[in-house]
Amino acid sequence: MVHAKKGRATDAREKGDRLGNDGFIESMIEVKGRVESSMDRFDDDEIAVYCPNRALNLMSQLGRKMIRIVEDTPIALGRYYPYFSKPVENFGGLVAHPTKSVYVFSYTHGEMLRERCWAEPALKDAKIFVISDFY
Repeated sequence: MVHAKKGRATDAREKGDRLGNDGFIESMIEVKGRVESSMDRFDDDEIAVYCPNRALNLMSQLGRKMIRIVEDTPIALGRYYPYFSKPVENFGGLVAHPTKSVYVFSYTHGEMLRERCWAEPALKDAKIFVISDFY
């Protein structure tokens, strides 16, 4: 991950608004803890991870290898990611077999994907989280 700010490097140091390596690591540990606490309410088969490429490392760190993986890339459908026991499904599969929680790991499209989930009647009872909820 990268933390950057437009401007001169000295400006950032003078203002003290850089996390620095230690601050960044501490921040990521806190995010990991919040995600873990949230997921602890659910069994693996009650969790779907949407946009999994950004979540695979974290899920393996948390020991969540039986989660459902939802990916919009057609070539990934039915394939397996290393470490994970279930094949990749698409959004249609998630709607056809709803789960109790969906964790969207996208900063750029997170809110749009949350809205997409909320718009599906089959997912009306699911808890929908976006990674930005944990920062």
